[in-house]
Amino acid sequence: MKGKILLLIFCILVFKINAQTWAEATKIVSSDRSTNDEFGFSVSISGNYAIVGEPFGDEDVSGNNGMGSAGCAYIFERDTNGGWMQVQKIVASDRSSNDHFGTSVSISGDYAIVGAPEHVAGAVYVFKRDGTGNWAETQKVEANDATNNDLFGFSVSISGDNFIVGAYNEEESEFGGANLYEAGSAYIFSNSGGVWTQTKKLVASDRAEDDWFGFSVAIDGDYAIVGVHREEEDVAGSNNLQWAGSAYIFEKASGAWAQTQKIVALDRAEDDEFGYAVSISGNYALIGARSEEEDENNMNNISSSGSAYIFERATSGNWSQVQKVVPSDRALGDVFGHSVSISNNKAIVGAYKEDEDASGNNTLTNPGSAYVFEKDINDNWVETQKLVASDREGQDSFATTVAISDSFVIVGAHQEDDDVQGNNGLNGAGSAYIFESSGSLSNPDYMLLSDKIKIHPNPASSKLFIEQLKNKSEYKIFDATGKQISFGNLSKANKAIDISNLKTGFYILNLKQNKKIFNFKFLKKI
Repeated sequence: MKGKILLLIFCILVFKINAQTWAEATKIVSSDRSTNDEFGFSVSISGNYAIVGEPFGDEDVSGNNGMGSAGCAYIFERDTNGGWMQVQKIVASDRSSNDHFGTSVSISGDYAIVGAPEHVAGAVYVFKRDGTGNWAETQKVEANDATNNDLFGFSVSISGDNFIVGAYNEEESEFGGANLYEAGSAYIFSNSGGVWTQTKKLVASDRAEDDWFGFSVAIDGDYAIVGVHREEEDVAGSNNLQWAGSAYIFEKASGAWAQTQKIVALDRAEDDEFGYAVSISGNYALIGARSEEEDENNMNNISSSGSAYIFERATSGNWSQVQKVVPSDRALGDVFGHSVSISNNKAIVGAYKEDEDASGNNTLTNPGSAYVFEKDINDNWVETQKLVASDREGQDSFATTVAISDSFVIVGAHQEDDDVQGNNGLNGAGSAYIFESSGSLSNPDYMLLSDKIKIHPNPASSKLFIEQLKNKSEYKIFDATGKQISFGNLSKANKAIDISNLKTGFYILNLKQNKKIFNFKFLKKI
């Protein structure tokens, strides 16, 4: 009996240890940081590149020609040693005071876009990486029906040859006229031969005054989502609830973008602000409702604790809510859902007013935190880790912005004061933190453990191969719930593990050699 209890405890510990798959890889700040720049106000990451917006920065790329809040952005690249280094500071070619260039940023492949919503009616600047690794401005885009104070560029998102721009103050219908005060709109731009052209203006099918359609936007392939956190009606256009919020899904079919669905939370209520933040990836959409009050079972009201909702696209094309997620340590005023990002089977949700560290201790005032969720083998989204800054302090606003891309997460903390060494405090200079997955997909091909044991491939379909084994080793495989499902021995002569009978999903390989235990998270694919 005692042995069974110890085994159960061991299984639970293995699951918990492997669930903590994210580690802070680096803290990044701007090379010319200054007071109240708010570096980290916006963030985006894609592959080996990240971009960070600083809308209150004053100086050009040379550190001269100060213009109050003209704004700037910084591009970072991951080197061969896994370090992230600033490779370029970028500014608008026609920069001017109070443009707030860097309010929004997004990066995908060789393109990065930066929003400057207060440059007249608003503008978005396109940068492209050339063969030498330099990022150069190639185009400035504005709405075809631009009007002063539209705030075009307040939100942006790029995916491949399309990007979407939000303008939540814009007032006209898709074809002009029918003005509605701050109804909002969004615009799709497409790339043809390196030239980006507006191909569609998006508005809600039930647009109304003061909705702020376009406050948040996201795009992935042929799908786009627009958040409208001040919208009041359900999908049928009735049951008005002030600032309950909604979101709209648009799809590109036969070359044309059209609204396919309006979505709301199943437990919608007044002042939830559903749609304050949105993200989309493949067949999943993630929507933040930062002022929502109930837990995942719609009980235990806690004011502005916040929540997030996951929607899935069925084969029929219909999007439906599959899960509501809340943090394991939800508390008053955390505003969980203020920022969200989803990438394949992983998601991150920010709660910039959250107070406690990852252990639930060391309470500070609004240092902020973020929560990582993963889809398990039963298609449930499970909280796997809480992320906090290694040098967290009160009022940092960590997780005001978040972005996830495969095995990397970037979190903005635009009110953080210290440099990377924790010195030279400058009020509101801002920073960002990059986290890397220490298991699963940090390298898509293999995992090199600390004892130089090489495990590959990852993801794997039929076998896992283990190289550099010095002696006989024991292994166990656990599923995402911590249940042991396989065990065996390995040697120099037998160094392959058959996983062909496993279902698709995440698993944990526990490898013991010379009294050392290595834990490796891998993905079983079809």
